[in-house]
Formats: sequence, C-alpha cells, structure tokens
Amino acid sequence: MPSVQGNAINNRVTLTHTENYITEIFSKYIIYGFEKAFPTNTSDVLKSYYTLKRHSKDLINELSVKVP
Repeated sequence: MPSVQGNAINNRVTLTHTENYITEIFSKYIIYGFEKAFPTNTSDVLKSYYTLKRHSKDLINELSVKVP
C-alpha cells in the first residue's frame, strides 16, 4: 500500500510505495487522489479496493503490465 502526500498548491498527490519501481511508475504521472473506494464497508474484500484519480489512463495500463 503506498503512502500518500498531498500538495495543496496544485491539488496533486504523491504516492510512495515500498517497492521503488512502483514509486517510479507513480512519479511519471499526475495523480489527484488515492483513497479507499468503500471506506465504511465491513467486507474485508471491499476494504482492499482503492480509487485512483489520475490524469492519464496510461498509469493504469503501465501498472497492470509491470506490477504483478
């Protein structure tokens, strides 16, 4: 799970992951938000879903190809 740092000046967030190569992927794209998709749900499965607000769908494509 990445850590999230917000920037109030440009409304962007920086995601930092324990795996360096994942952090490098995140750093190539503009990200506006990263939050739990179902924050009040009690299901363990749904608790693991997150919403990633991004500028480009290329981020999702690169993550799906490069991150197991």
